[in-house]
Amino acid sequence: MEKFTRLIVARKPEIVLLLLWEIGKSAADSEKKFDRTVAYIHNTIDALKNLDRDSSRFTIEEGIIGQIWRSPLGVVLCMDPFNYPLNEKFCVLIPALVMGNTVITLWRARKAAS
Repeated sequence: MEKFTRLIVARKPEIVLLLLWEIGKSAADSEKKFDRTVAYIHNTIDALKNLDRDSSRFTIEEGIIGQIWRSPLGVVLCMDPFNYPLNEKFCVLIPALVMGNTVITLWRARKAAS
């Protein structure tokens, strides 16, 4: 996921331009949306690392010693609104992927006006 993030950051101008065209935001708003999405990805990765650190320890609850292991759910369907193609997509997609799930996502295209 960190490699993916580096790759999209390298293509920031292109992605910002696509956002500008797709959802009709200004260049500044599209850039803020991109930056917010990248920050979200970094925060999600950091949260997972913290969970892994906490899970590596044994805990005692009500006299029982245990260790919590998190595992993927399996196949996850991620849906998002078609008119916000970046941040909302990644807010459901990234957590599912970093937990190791297989993801099916629906990319809904808007119908072109005739």
